[in-house]
This record gives sequence, structure tokens and C-alpha cells, in this order.
Amino acid sequence: MIFEAVVSSVVGACLCGLLGFYVSRLGLSTLAFTVAHAALAGAAVALMLGLDMTYSAMIFSIITAVTLGLLYDRLPHAMDSVCMVLFSFFNAVALLAIYYSNAVVLATASVSAVLWGSVLAVTKEKLIMLAGIAAVFTLYLIACRKHVDTILFDKRVAEAEGMNVALHITALLVLASLSLSMMLRIVGGFLVFTLLYVPTALASSLQLSMKGQYVTIPAFATLSTLAGLGASFTLDLPVGVSIALTTVVTAAAVKAVAAVIERSRMLKEG
Repeated sequence: MIFEAVVSSVVGACLCGLLGFYVSRLGLSTLAFTVAHAALAGAAVALMLGLDMTYSAMIFSIITAVTLGLLYDRLPHAMDSVCMVLFSFFNAVALLAIYYSNAVVLATASVSAVLWGSVLAVTKEKLIMLAGIAAVFTLYLIACRKHVDTILFDKRVAEAEGMNVALHITALLVLASLSLSMMLRIVGGFLVFTLLYVPTALASSLQLSMKGQYVTIPAFATLSTLAGLGASFTLDLPVGVSIALTTVVTAAAVKAVAAVIERSRMLKEG
């Protein structure tokens, strides 16, 4: 159980972190945030109906990802409004589903897996699924690297060259939905977006090159996730809360140290 939890946490954190790099660079953070809450709603509905929360979360989030991908070109100036409406809707659905779950369900570890994650929810089957998603993401980047890099450089240039930008955005959102749905079991629905955003935000704030960010993001994700798991096991804290807190605190500490080093360098040069 502990082995599956550790490996799943590290693989999932690295996968979400690298997906976050593309999501952030393409300006899709709001869309990904909405997809994450769709996964939360799906997991909560599964809790109410006694279904597997991972598959229900995937269904909700994939449908949302595809819908947002299709609307991306058609409603470019209204996407933020659409996402905010969906965000409110999915939060309401999640809370309503939890409210209507019976007392027996609410007293079990199932509800904790939805809200703040649980290592008890990790199985070998789910670990294999997570590894499969990571493999698909890797193959996608290898096969479409030229297109993805062009879109990252300039979406208009990519469209002028005949690339289907909306298709690639939808693909990345779907991969994000799958990854977030899997990690929801470990980190919880209200905290899973931490893995998608914080490692990328740190790497970006350090003003690293693209290659530098490719190395920094998984390294930071692994370090902070292992620290979070360690804190959870040692202090008997909810695993999702521990991972989210250590990720944020570690990011702040690294940024502070980097700022001090940069300040010292500038003073020496001055």
C-alpha cells in the first residue's frame, strides 16, 4: 500500500507538473481549473451512487475538457465567463452530492478521498493506469513536438501554417483531465490543482529556459510530494493537505533563496 502510494504520488506529481507547463504557457489555467472541479463533481457523484470515483471523475472531466476545447475557437472572448459558470456549477454539484450521501458513506474513508485524498484509495490497478497516462503523454509529445512547440511560440503562426490548434489544446486538456482524475484519489478534489500549477509557477518565476523548466518541474514535484507524504505519515495528517502545504511552502522557500542569491550577485557586480 505504501509503495503504491509513494510511486503513484511521484509519477502523478511529475505528470501534472509537466502538463501544467503547457497549460500555463498556452494560457489554459482557467480551463484546467474548471476541468479539475469537474473531476471533483464526478467523484462526489460517484460517492453518492456508490460507484468508482476515478472513472466517474474521468467521465465528468473528459466531457468538460472536450467541451471547452470545442468552444475555445468559437468563443475566445467568453471562455473566462464560461469557465466561471462551470466552476460554480461543479462546486454546487459536488457539495450537493456529498450532502445527499448517506451517513455510512460520510463516516468512511471514501469522503476523505474526495475532499483531501487518501493513501488507502491507491491500488496497483490505478498505479498502472497512471503510468499508462504518463506513457500516452510522452508519446504525444514525441509525435507532435513540432506542432506543440510552434503553438507555444505563437498560436497565430501555428494556425497560419495550417495546424489544428484547437485539437492540440483539447488533447492537452483531456490528458490533464485524466491525470487530475487519477491524482484526485491521493490529493483530493479541492487540492489537486496545486500539482498542476505550483511547480510550473515556481519554474517560471525563476526565469529558467524551457529545458531548465523541464528538469526543475519534475524535480521539484518529486521533492515536495515526497516531503508531503513523509509529513502525512509522521504527523498523521490528511495526505492531500500535507502535499499541498509542502508544495507551496517549498516553492516559497526556493523562490526566497533564489532571490537572496540573485540579490547577492547583483550587489557583487555593482
